[in-house]
Amino acid sequence: MEGRKALPGVYKLIFTPGAHFRVQRGTRGNEYLLNDGYRLEVWRHPVFCFSCRAYTEGEVVTPVSEVDAQIESCRRELRRVTQGRTDRPRVRERFNDLTERIERLELRRSWSRQRVSPPRCLECGCTELVFLKRGEEIANPSGKGTVRLEWLGMCSLRPRNFTYSPEGDRLPGYSLPQL
Repeated sequence: MEGRKALPGVYKLIFTPGAHFRVQRGTRGNEYLLNDGYRLEVWRHPVFCFSCRAYTEGEVVTPVSEVDAQIESCRRELRRVTQGRTDRPRVRERFNDLTERIERLELRRSWSRQRVSPPRCLECGCTELVFLKRGEEIANPSGKGTVRLEWLGMCSLRPRNFTYSPEGDRLPGYSLPQL
């Protein structure tokens, strides 16, 4: 989600056999530092990382066609909003939100077009990942049985403030230490 930064998800990993589970929280505050100096929020998703041997988060590298569809959806909404009375505070606020979102999505489209490497683990940078889909039971990459991801909601955590290159490499000189 562009515009306002998305809150991290809280999700449950359900393992079978035995139906034991683990609740995990996502992260926030991660950004790419682009070559032109702009910053772009890192979109993230629950993954299993083979290098970490753990369930963690990986980058989401959205295809340009999907970003274009989001931009067009925002433009349709913008046209709808501006057909009404634009002097009302709520309409102006929605107009400003949509305009900002379109600008951020256009930046994401530019980044997506230039991105070469596959998505990386946000912890170690490995590209050997299994993306977990909500509600889909898959063979457990960390052991026996299966695992299923269920979303529980959103949470507010202190940002991690890690900065990544446009190709997803963590830039240590730009990242604040985690306290």
